[in-house]
Amino acid sequence: MGDNVKFESPYDKDTYYEIKARKKIELDDSNFDYVIKEDDLLEDKINEIVNEIEKRFS
Repeated sequence: MGDNVKFESPYDKDTYYEIKARKKIELDDSNFDYVIKEDDLLEDKINEIVNEIEKRFS
């Protein structure tokens, strides 16, 4: 998806996020090289991923 993609929803913003919070995530983490979850500290997780990539290519 590009920067100019716009999502139109029949719901207002608050209702959309309420529905999204109730929806179970059905994707298996094993399908992805790196996974950042809501309870991860973003900066720490990004640093962990960067360190892993650096080790892989050094």
